[in-house]
This record gives sequence, C-alpha cells and structure tokens, in this order.
Amino acid sequence: METGADLKAWRKKVSFFILMLITMIDYIGIGFVYPIFSHLLFRPDSPLLSPNASDMQRGFYLGLLLSLLSFSQFLFGPILGKISDRIGRKKVLLASLSIGTAGYLLSLLGIFGMNILLLLISRIAVGASAGNTAVVQAAIADLSLPEEKSKTFGLFNMSLGIGLALGPVLGGIFSSPTLFHESAATLPFWIAALSCAVSFLLIAIFFPETNQSSSQERASLLSAVHDLKKAFHMKGIRILMLSIFLFVFGWSYYFEFVSIYLINQFDFHAEHIGYFYGYSALWYAFSTGVLILPALKRFRSEQVLFFALALAGGYIFLFLAIENSLLLWVYLPLLIYLVSLVFPTATAMVSNWASKERQGEVLGIFQSVQSLGWTIAPLLSGSLIGIYHKMPVLMGGGFILVAGLIYGYFHKKELFGKN
Repeated sequence: METGADLKAWRKKVSFFILMLITMIDYIGIGFVYPIFSHLLFRPDSPLLSPNASDMQRGFYLGLLLSLLSFSQFLFGPILGKISDRIGRKKVLLASLSIGTAGYLLSLLGIFGMNILLLLISRIAVGASAGNTAVVQAAIADLSLPEEKSKTFGLFNMSLGIGLALGPVLGGIFSSPTLFHESAATLPFWIAALSCAVSFLLIAIFFPETNQSSSQERASLLSAVHDLKKAFHMKGIRILMLSIFLFVFGWSYYFEFVSIYLINQFDFHAEHIGYFYGYSALWYAFSTGVLILPALKRFRSEQVLFFALALAGGYIFLFLAIENSLLLWVYLPLLIYLVSLVFPTATAMVSNWASKERQGEVLGIFQSVQSLGWTIAPLLSGSLIGIYHKMPVLMGGGFILVAGLIYGYFHKKELFGKN
C-alpha cells in the first residue's frame, strides 16, 4: 500500500515537472524574439525591410510580429482546452508540440531568407502551439487540490518566468552588434525547435493522462469569439475577467515596447535589452515560486489581486523618473513582485470557480481573455511607439491602475469585509 502511494506521488511529481518544462520552453520561444525582432527591424542595414522604412513602419511590423502570436493563441487556446476536456490532455499536448516544432523550423527559413512573410506565418504556428497553456493549466488543476492551486499555479508562473528570463538573454546575446549576423540569430530558434521535440518525447513516454472526466463541449475556430462573450457573462468572475484583460493590455503595452524607450532614453543595445528582460523574468520566477507565498497565505485572493493591480499601476509611472540606467536594476524587483501576484492568484480563482468537467474550457476562456490583451496592445500601438517613446510607460501604468480600481469598486465587500 505504501509502495503504491509512493509510486503515485512519484508519478505526480514527474507529471508536474514535465508540465513546468513545457511551460518554460513555450516562454523561451516567446521571450527571445523581443531583442531579435527589435534588432532586425530597427537596424538600418537589415535586409528584412527597406533601408528607407520609417520608424512608424518598423514599429508596425514589430507590433504585428508580436501580436500575431498572441492572436493565434487567442484563437487556439479555447479550442485546445475544450478538446482536452473531451479526449484528454496528453493527446492535445502532443499535437500542439508538433505544431510548435514546425513553427520554429519555419522561423529558421524566414531568418535565413530574410523573409518577413515567413516570419509572420511562423508566429501564427508558434502561437497556436502556445495555446496549450490552457491545457497545461487544466492538467495542473487535475493534479491539484483546491487549496493547493495558488501554490501550484505559482510554480507554473515560476517556470514561465524562467523561460522569459532565458529567452531574451539568448536573443540579446545573438543579436548583439559584436556577434550579430543572420545565421547567429537562428540559433535560439534551433534550440526552441529541439526543445519542443524533446518535450514531445517526454509527454509521449512519461506523462499519464490526468483528465479522468469527459465533456461533450464541441470546439471550432469560432470558439474564441463565443468564449470571449461567455467570459463577460460568467456571473461571479466576469469583473475578474475584465480586470485581467485591462491588466494584460497595460502590461503588454509596457513590457513589449519598453525596449524602444530604453533605446531612446539610455542608448541600450540588443544585449542590454536582453539583460533587462532576463533580469525582470528571473525576478518574476523567484517571486512566483518563493516570494509571493507569504502574501497568498495571509490574505484573501481578492485582497491580493486588488492591491497588486493598484500598486503596480501606480508604481510603473515612477519609471519615468529614472535618469540613471543603474537605478533600473533597483527599481524593477518591486514592480515584478507586484505583477507576480496577479496571474497565480487570478488563475486559481478562475479554476476554483469552474467545475472539474470544465477546467479546460474555462481556463481556455481565461487564456483567451489574456491573449486578446496581448494581441490588441502591440497591434494598435506599434506605430505610435515610433512617435512617442514614453507611451509604453504612460499607457501601461494607466491601464493597470484602471484594472485595479474597477476590480476594487465591484468587490468592496470581499476586500474590506471581515475574514
């Protein structure tokens, strides 16, 4: 009996490890493009665009490359989540990793040929693969007790942070002025494609099916649109969904375009931008894995979410007061800590609200809400960044602050009532 229990516990740990690894790989692929694409598009001698292309045009293409992944994730997240509720998590994870491998190989062709169209198509494929985030989260929910979810989703976000830390550093190094050439920029894509293939093998050999229930909910390409409407009609969590959308929109505006502000304000090069993102992501990983635990234990989820949103929104504005780049490294940890409280808390709240049979569907809807924020911000603002480089800080802080105020207004009783 004891041996059986030990074996079950060991399998659970292995399953968690594989899910964390997949998450890390997904976000390495998402993270390393920030310095690579910025450098490719804003380097005057790059053959990717005409030398006469304006900063507005370059910003537009940068926004398009960033938003296409999120838009694809928006479309496919609910589809993969619903399918995993019907046929199981394992099969869907295997299919998505195959698509991810193909997407990164397509990116290689785009870099080798300096073909912007191939790069755009590759981001769609990688985004479809990254839609497995909802499936990973559903599998984590399958393996977790309700009271464990804030902690386990914290570990999920820690893996996400590690991926975002490694990705930009790799991208920055291989985009640096001293090392950069087109073939060097392909190395991170080779690594990502190989990592997807290794993850496929790990899932195929070692990962057991975690979904023991079955749903008859059907999925289609219009699922994302229908589910987006559902998100704002789910009584009990619709204000949470709206607040997270506004938060993601603001954070995307800030995080994905702050590199342009750093270039203008501090004369950052690609490797410096990579270090900036890597340093931020390392703090995110450390915060979600370790630092947030006391706050999650001491305060109610509603309180954690409200204060994290409101304080993060206000704190971002202080970014504009920094005149010495060395102060960035002192400023960032608190901002990242506040942001690190948001996703694990909100994801656990959504998961606990959903029934066991609808984990994949509801978490897929939640992923769609986030993906829409990641899609709209760069798509609408890419050109504006070339005009006014402080826009990421102003708009980012503003939207996050509004998200906190809206959540606080509609949840006054939960926030300030007695435990």
